[in-house]
Parts: sequence; C-alpha cells; structure tokens
Amino acid sequence: MLNPTGNYIYQLADPDINFDWDTIEQVLISSNEVQACPICLSPPTAARVTKCGHVFCLPCILHYLELRENHKKLWRKCPICWDSIYEVDIKSVKITAGHSIKEGDLLDLALIQRAHNSTLAFPISDTWPLPENVISNYIKPDVPLIPWNNTPSAQAFARFMLASPDYLTAEYQRDCKELENALSDAIGWGSTEEIPFIEQSKKRVHEDIKRIRHQRTKEMELALSTLDMMFEAVAKYSKKHGKERAEPIQQQQRQEDIPEAYRQRQLQQSGGEDANKKQSKTQSNTSNDFYFYQAKEGQHVYLHPLDIRILKHEFGNYDRFPRQLQVQVTNVQESTLDEDLRKKCKYLSHLPLACDVTFLEINIKDIVSPETLQVFNNELNARVKRRRDKERREDEEKRYAENKQKLQLAKEQADERKRMENDPFFTIYQRPDDEEEQLARAMSESLATVSHSDENGPRTVWGTPQVVNREEELTMGQVNDWADHIVITKSKRKGRSKKH
Repeated sequence: MLNPTGNYIYQLADPDINFDWDTIEQVLISSNEVQACPICLSPPTAARVTKCGHVFCLPCILHYLELRENHKKLWRKCPICWDSIYEVDIKSVKITAGHSIKEGDLLDLALIQRAHNSTLAFPISDTWPLPENVISNYIKPDVPLIPWNNTPSAQAFARFMLASPDYLTAEYQRDCKELENALSDAIGWGSTEEIPFIEQSKKRVHEDIKRIRHQRTKEMELALSTLDMMFEAVAKYSKKHGKERAEPIQQQQRQEDIPEAYRQRQLQQSGGEDANKKQSKTQSNTSNDFYFYQAKEGQHVYLHPLDIRILKHEFGNYDRFPRQLQVQVTNVQESTLDEDLRKKCKYLSHLPLACDVTFLEINIKDIVSPETLQVFNNELNARVKRRRDKERREDEEKRYAENKQKLQLAKEQADERKRMENDPFFTIYQRPDDEEEQLARAMSESLATVSHSDENGPRTVWGTPQVVNREEELTMGQVNDWADHIVITKSKRKGRSKKH
C-alpha cells in the first residue's frame, strides 16, 4: 500500500525495481502459519513490520527499542536477524491467512489476463480487462493506470496499489481498538511496565490518523470518484451487452453490440478506414496478451504450462476458457523465479525475481475430452514418468544419506573401540584373563617399594605401612618427648604371711 502522492511509473513497468521505503504506508502479508510476535509470543497487537520483514506488536517493539543501552542511538538490532531497526521505519502490516497445498487437494483457480505491455494481472471479470475506449474516456493518455486499494481484485493480485485515506484511517482505527483491549488486559493483569508503551503506541497511531487526514485533497477525491465511475461503467456495459473478447473473430461478431455513440465517436475521430486500422491494431495487441490460471485467493500458485496447452487445445481460444476451475492437485512443484524460468514462462514476467512460485499438475481428465487427452498422451506419460523418476531419485538419495550416516556411526564406534584397546588405562578390562596376574604383580611391586621405605612402622592387614595423620603424629611426638626423663623401676615387695 503506497502513498498516493508518489510516482511509481518505473515500478509499474519493471517489476524488479524496489520501492522507496518512505512511500510505503502498509505491507500486506499472506502467511500459511499463524503469526506471533517474537517478543511476547502472542498474536500481534497493532501489528507492525520492520524493514527486515519481521512482524511485532507495536508496544513490544517500542519497548524493545527503549531498552537500548545507548539512548543517543536511534536504532537497535533486530532480535531475529540483527538488522538495524529504526522507529521511523516501522510500518503498518495487514496479515491475511493462506493455506498450504498438497497432493489430492481440491483448489479453485481463476483465469488471469495480463496485457503484454503491462504488469497488471487480474482475474477476468465484468470489470477486467478494461476496454481501451473506457480507459481513454476516463484516464488521460499520459497518466498510467495504477490500481487503488478499492480496485476490484487489487488487494489479492496486485503487487502494489495506492492507499486511499479512508482505507488507512480504517486500518489505524482497528489498531486503536486492539490497543484499547491490550490496555484493559494489562491493567487487569497488573502489567504496569507495559502500560506506558501501550499509551505511547496509542499516541503514535493517533498521529498517523492526523497525518492521513492531511493527505486528503480535491485532486485525490477526484481521482477516486473517477475510478469508481469507470469501473461502474464497465460493469454496466458488460452486463448489458456482454464482455468484448480479445480475439478478432469475437470482436467482429459483436460489432452490433457496440453502442452507436461509441461507434460514431470513433468514426468522427479518425474516419472509417482509420477506425478499421485502429481496430485491427487493437486486435493484434490483445492477441499477444497472456492468459493463465492462478489460485483464486491470489497466492503465487499457477497451473502447469502443459495443462494450459491442453486447455487451449480443448477450448480453442483463451476467451472461451472457464473463468474459474476447481481442480484436483496431482503434484506440487516449488520453484523460485529466475531469469531462465522467466524466459520459459513469459506470462510470469510481471513477478519480481526471487519470487517463490508453485506450479500445479492437475487431474486434467475430468476437464477435457478423451480426444484431447489422446493428442497429449505422450507428453502426459512423459510427465508422469519424470515425476516418478524424481520420486525414485529422492528415495535413493534419502537411503544413501541414511546409509552414509550409519557407516559414519559404525566408523566412529570402531575408532572408539580401537582407542580403548590401545589405551593402557583400559587394558585390564580388555584382558580379564590376566586380571589376577596383573593384580598380584602390582601388589608385589607395592610391597617391595614399601619394604625399602619404612620397615619398622605400623602395618595394615595387607602388610603395607599404615598412614598416620598429622594430628596423631604430633600427639605421638609430644608423648614421647614428655616421657623421655621418666625411668620406670620394678621392685619386688615382700609378701606378708597370713596367720591361720
């Protein structure tokens, strides 16, 4: 979602040109997983996205930035990727739920049309593609057609769009409600440290609402009303007269359906012959347009090119394709858009490089006739064979990796066993038969060593010198020193005879 006052002509022509971050008002994210704030681990409150692409609660990221060590710095490292985060770079974000696709799923696809000289690709409907006469009546020749947020299918399929003040105001009011709920919860839980940052977040959101209100000008109001009138006129014309087709034959058959006023206007501008030339030129331009099937929700999920060729053979012209298909998925191929893939699939040239895309192979037998299947029988069989070969290679690689891991584990165990065998410390345990002999030899060596050291000291029951602690040694020394001057003599006392 971009600021309407910016200039985006280059981005409209080249999908690989980035946007100035200051011109972005909101980022739309489609996620297959439930988003959670990395700081509080809860669904984001007044969700904000950083320049590095991580989503946080507005109070949480403000609290995190406030805890930086040096308050003179205006930035702090992202807690996820360590990229620099500035408070001024935090943008509003809107998260929509997606879903993963697997084999056997039923999926709704929409027929997309993209002009060969444009990057705008939307589902074919009563309002798309826009007839050239309608565009010329409502839009100046030098003004490019850039979708707004209220353009049909823009929020699901457009890479970028202009954000109206009403849309942004409604988004910020939603943030205010979430912050009010968070404030009441914080008061109820007694989380006093979070309350100041919730109040700071509310103040910031109110400032954004005031800023958006100042963007509302008469020129912007005129542009929005013109856009509404243009799509309303296209829808009414399509319902009343039927949609004009891109093929020349269809346009010739529907000449009587074109309003007389428009026919006369064309004749007055360039004359009958010039009008025919202009019509043939328009027909040649539209014949180069791209048609393909994409997931109805706008995810970058596309029908396999072979299946599109089969449908082309079945229905003849792209304008006869069903606008919507419900298909059964037989195989899912994940890929990333690079230069080679862009050359092979030119209808995806409106996507930027490094965009993740998914190609679906479907059960085409339920859609086309047996005659058409017979024409593409060899290619379908070859595709099935390639898929089976790929699955077999993946299984072989998996088994090879498992066997390699087992061999590595066995080698490590063998090395450990060899190390223990060569380590003298573990020798006694590796040779239990010699245990008694080694123990006897160790005892004899110990006794021999003791006999030379102290032959007269006290002995243990094993015959080794008894270890005397320091206290006993001092006590014995004191007793011996004190008794050195005492001489003990023995005298015999004469016994007294008893008189009977």
